[in-house]
Amino acid sequence: MKKVIKWILIVLLVLAIAGIIFIFAPGYQLYKDAINEISLDKKVELVKEDENYLPLDQIPERLSKRCYRCRRSSF
Repeated sequence: MKKVIKWILIVLLVLAIAGIIFIFAPGYQLYKDAINEISLDKKVELVKEDENYLPLDQIPERLSKRCYRCRRSSF
């Protein structure tokens, strides 16, 4: 009986690992393709050059607190 439970747990563990790989591998490939297209540093510079860019220290405190509360409540 213990061997059966042990094998079932091993099979479930292998299936869980395979599922994680199946889910995250395509996302990682998209990340690698995006980084190869344009470097992360260059992308940050492009975002900062946007006329609508607002540094974090310039965001009103009231707005940031509301965003924080909203994000906390969604979990």
